[in-house]
Amino acid sequence: MVINYDLPMVAEDYVHRIGRTGRAGSEGMAVSLVSHDESGLLRDIRKLLKDEIAIDNVAGFEPSTPLRLDAGAPRPKQGQRQPRQPQRPQGGQPQRSQGSSQAHRPHGHAQKSNGEHAAGNRKRHRRPRPAAKA
Repeated sequence: MVINYDLPMVAEDYVHRIGRTGRAGSEGMAVSLVSHDESGLLRDIRKLLKDEIAIDNVAGFEPSTPLRLDAGAPRPKQGQRQPRQPQRPQGGQPQRSQGSSQAHRPHGHAQKSNGEHAAGNRKRHRRPRPAAKA
């Protein structure tokens, strides 16, 4: 069983997530929790799969208004990327899980330093070296 607590911004990513079970030769079920602001994403997934996906409401969590599948999917603005990590609360520290103290560090390219500090964006200044004695 695959449980999605949020839908990806691209329908193909959803199909990839749920397809792992099928590619492993197993049958399974995918359950996705969808909020109103994700209705366009759900519509795109249904369109890509060319299949009707059953929509059920969880008892006690019924929406106050029906889910609209005719709304467009939210799209990132031109030039903006989706954040890779949850954003910190205003002025607060990131919340840590009570699990392992070792932080997850994804593999990838390290960002190049331009000599600026993250806090305050101040440039680093090196102390001048004393002149070499002959």
